[in-house]
Amino acid sequence: FIILDYLRVYILLKQLEVVLECPPVIYCAVPLDIQFVLRVENASRPFLLQLRPDVPEGSKVEQEYHLLRFPCGTSQVPLKHRVTALVRGEICWREVYGRMSLEHGLIDWQFVLPLRQPAQTVVYANPMAGVERKLKALRKFDPGELTIDLGGGEGREFDSLRHYAAGDDLRKVDWKRSAQGRGVLVKVYRPETHQRIHIAVDCSRRMGNRIGDRLQLDYAADAAAHLVYLAAQNGD
Repeated sequence: FIILDYLRVYILLKQLEVVLECPPVIYCAVPLDIQFVLRVENASRPFLLQLRPDVPEGSKVEQEYHLLRFPCGTSQVPLKHRVTALVRGEICWREVYGRMSLEHGLIDWQFVLPLRQPAQTVVYANPMAGVERKLKALRKFDPGELTIDLGGGEGREFDSLRHYAAGDDLRKVDWKRSAQGRGVLVKVYRPETHQRIHIAVDCSRRMGNRIGDRLQLDYAADAAAHLVYLAAQNGD
């Protein structure tokens, strides 16, 4: 009976086909659901299947195995895995690991099954990473009330005058116009845009140290991408 179950599992495994649906571009440290599609044609017996993807280096999967039940005949089952890429670069999905057994069978067969077509994904630095972490760091070093100025840098080109408001820099007060009796007036300058910005990232050996599951260099790349995103919004 063990030999007979062995042959049945072997035939079912030959009929099993796995296809991976994954976006071509993802961002670092962002959880993403990738979907496997399992197809079986003309299964002679119902069987149980435990499956997990071969996790590429620099990635992690939140749930290792999924337990599935396939009936007799032809069937197609979608299966989602939540994956987080921790390292920038190209990753390739080539195979899945699994364990197959017949219902009320005598053996479990562990296997490595190649995907019908390897899936290639490019991992980019995340430009929106660390916003909450940045605010938390600011609160850590500022025991008083936290004030964040999200405005762009002011240029040197004069734009207009406006009345003084609490918190304005006294160096911007136009004392000559204010002396004419219109109240305290403050100079407003046009914000600087279309600037050329250079961002330097330390790539020395010490950036190879890890903070949790990621390298310091990956955190620096996320910070640089975030600065580029803000500069592009400002027209630089």
